[in-house]
Amino acid sequence: MMMRMKATYYFGKSKNGIILADDPVLPGCANYKERLELKNLRGKLKDDEYEKRKEKLYGSMKRTKTSAAPEMIKMHLKHGDMVVMHGAEMQKYYEVSAISGP
Repeated sequence: MMMRMKATYYFGKSKNGIILADDPVLPGCANYKERLELKNLRGKLKDDEYEKRKEKLYGSMKRTKTSAAPEMIKMHLKHGDMVVMHGAEMQKYYEVSAISGP
């Protein structure tokens, strides 16, 4: 079983290219360091400067409507094993990307 971050959160924008208003910047997402640095500047920069930097950063990231995030979690399950996606954060930001049989 493999899981990945949902593409919207991995790229920080929707499949239509709309940048998330409150990007959570999760570890392992695309351009993590740059996005985190920019998020930490929120409130320290003038709104128009912040938005300009945000547009530049997110505009440089390639995402198509079919883009998917890479698999991040791989679990080898055996017959009878159970996986619980505990907590709202796990279910909000991650999805099962593949399940393969024997």
